[in-house]
Amino acid sequence: MPNIDVCLTPSLLPDFRLEGKAIVVVDVFRATSSMVTALAHGVAALLPVEGIDEALALKAQGYTAAAERDGQTAPGFDMGNSPFGFMHPRLRGQTIAFSTTNGTKAMVRGNRFYIVPVQDNATIATVCFARCTNCAVATNDVGFGDAISLYPNPTSGNTTLAFNLAEANNLTITLYNAMGETLQMQTERGIQAANIALNTNNLASGVYFVQINNGNQYAVKQLIIQK
Repeated sequence: MPNIDVCLTPSLLPDFRLEGKAIVVVDVFRATSSMVTALAHGVAALLPVEGIDEALALKAQGYTAAAERDGQTAPGFDMGNSPFGFMHPRLRGQTIAFSTTNGTKAMVRGNRFYIVPVQDNATIATVCFARCTNCAVATNDVGFGDAISLYPNPTSGNTTLAFNLAEANNLTITLYNAMGETLQMQTERGIQAANIALNTNNLASGVYFVQINNGNQYAVKQLIIQK
């Protein structure tokens, strides 16, 4: 008969063997309520982090950051873990680094993942790379700005990656599923602007990510397939 181990606080997690285990987090605090509220009000993605120092480092890199400790907004942050703080229109389209006393600690514990909206903000999908230090699969943009788009999106069949970059480059285009697994990869050499058809017709309904990378800059766009 399967056994269920119960860990009452995040501080006790090191006493448990987690490898190969399915973990269910029951969060009775406000972290997940804030995340759902943020997504419902147009936030592009949230990046849960364990420590204040990591959240501050991400803030210095340009992320919007929120942090709470012992029920109060942590020093150096404009938002804590109140859902009301994530309803402001200025947060639309942003990726927020988020750290709380217990909720994000229990979720993370050495892993890095993003939380993104799926299907009209009604559900949440997580994209997880175990112990990664630079997650490349999440709605993100480093250097390309608004030069890249996917259409149609959502799609029930194929989609097109359109881009018009500042200069010609060798580009790697990669399609990932929601578990971070590579489904397709192709290289385009010496290209600046194009409309590239992606074969997504055979994929099941769900959330996917398309990354375009020139070695120095990258952007990742969320793709929703609805059959």
